[in-house]
Amino acid sequence: MGNLIPQRAVVRRLEHAPLQAAEQSRRIKALAELDKKMPPGKRKRQKGRGRAWREAARWAGVSVRTLRRWARLHEQVGTAGLLPLRRGRGKHPSLPGELQAMITEFFCSGHRPTATQVSRQVVAPWFAQRRPRAQPPSISTLRRFLRSLPPLLKDVGREGKKAYIKRHQPYVKRDLSKLRVNEWWSADHRRADFFILVDDGKGAGWSAKHKRRPCPCGSGLERRACCSLRRPWLTVIADVRTGAIVGLRLSLQPRAATVAHVLRQAILNFGLPEVFQTDWGKEFRAREITGEWRGRGRFKATLPAEVAEAPNWTALGVRIAPCRAYSPWSKYAETILRNAIGREENMLPGWCGRRVSERPEKLERELRDGRIMTTAQCGDAIGRLVEKWNSRPHGERKSPPLEHYESAELRRVPREALDFVLQTWDVLRVRHGAVKLRGQTYLSDQLALLSSCWVMVRADPGEGVAYAYPGDGRRLALRELQDAAYGEWGEPNRRVASARKAQRQLIREIGVAIKGACPRSWIDLTGAYEAIGERLKGNDAEVARQRQAATQALREAGKQQQALREAEKPEKRPESVYEAVEKEYAKRRRQLRA
Repeated sequence: MGNLIPQRAVVRRLEHAPLQAAEQSRRIKALAELDKKMPPGKRKRQKGRGRAWREAARWAGVSVRTLRRWARLHEQVGTAGLLPLRRGRGKHPSLPGELQAMITEFFCSGHRPTATQVSRQVVAPWFAQRRPRAQPPSISTLRRFLRSLPPLLKDVGREGKKAYIKRHQPYVKRDLSKLRVNEWWSADHRRADFFILVDDGKGAGWSAKHKRRPCPCGSGLERRACCSLRRPWLTVIADVRTGAIVGLRLSLQPRAATVAHVLRQAILNFGLPEVFQTDWGKEFRAREITGEWRGRGRFKATLPAEVAEAPNWTALGVRIAPCRAYSPWSKYAETILRNAIGREENMLPGWCGRRVSERPEKLERELRDGRIMTTAQCGDAIGRLVEKWNSRPHGERKSPPLEHYESAELRRVPREALDFVLQTWDVLRVRHGAVKLRGQTYLSDQLALLSSCWVMVRADPGEGVAYAYPGDGRRLALRELQDAAYGEWGEPNRRVASARKAQRQLIREIGVAIKGACPRSWIDLTGAYEAIGERLKGNDAEVARQRQAATQALREAGKQQQALREAEKPEKRPESVYEAVEKEYAKRRRQLRA
């Protein structure tokens, strides 16, 4: 500080001071927070200084190394040293536009290539062909460019639709507090992740090394001739307002009869719902569920006579409402099944995991020793899980599900009728196309394109409008996204649908722009895909040729058979005198009778 000649770094910082005032203010506040915990003169000799540095760095949202660099600049230069120095990085001048498109297409592919593979298979060959005397960019430059690609594009190209839905697709939160008890019921199926014994005499499902062992049911027969090993299906009906499981049934294959029986059980125990939300499966669209029963129709379900002859749901005041197709978030029962039973299945005997890669080692021992539940034992275990779920609060609800029914007015029907969320600001990460600031969610079509990116958000909670600053000089206006009413398609749903459309349009435009930029020989390094394609083309041509030859041969054979039949047909014998007289006699007899 004793040197009065301005340093070059200070001059460069002062040139952009008006534009970097906000960042300078943030750094000053961070050092002030550090001064509260540790004065500048005692930073080197005070005991426990590491904890103070960590707490101040955590308050500022930066690393300890960055905070130490700010303190060192402040001691050497003063307040002007805290002005951020603008850098000219970000445009990757060593990567031409054509090469950038090729790199983007190659990197954002389902093969999930690494940065090293991109450098070897795309960058190096391009420079060898186009600029043989130039030095290719370093791997660090390439990695910096790959990091600058939109996370939305990378996840969709490298991981696919499931990654897009899980990380980027905007969704709307459902407001359940305004619903009434039994206003909405939701139903769904789920295949259990454990095995049970089914006494059907078929002995199916056992592996070759276990099927000759004695059956665990105690019959003395071999397993291949006694009980089968099956994964059951769970059909559940849940009340959307309370989260209670009002009906559950275990079955080997979900059918319309399964849905009808569990619905009848739920109505007898908890009363009639106002709206029954169903899936798009055929068992939910059967006539006995939709209330249009006219006897035996397309879906062959064996129902009791009382169910088939009872009045339809319109007469009982129940509306059947199917959920949105291919939208798992619209089915509340799916969440209940996953939380109530899916998270506890690993504690049951015979648990096999959701997929083969998750299969536990203990399953082999349980199958060998026969420690598998029977159908009745499985029903008792699932019943205890349901009782546990219904007797404790979940999520934002403050009371257990069953307590809501103690004060609710339920619509009962006789058994005979059934026998059916000045400005505040923060640096936030865009999640699923939206940002959440102080409990409020904000969304726009342009913000949805920055999914998984960090932005500065400023909002006035009283106005319902927020502004996002991505860092490229733009300011995005955001509107507050209200919770949608359950079972209705309103403004929040339309805004989310518009954001999804903008994301798909961006992916489509970039895909069209980069399509074909990278030669297929660089992507298909070994030529395996090209060889497979040529082989399939040859197979198709050969099959078409053989089919045509077979058709022609059949036609020729048919013509020959027809000619043989014509040659073997006997000649027509002339009519005799007696036959002529008999015909004339029969003709006159008919005339007389007429």
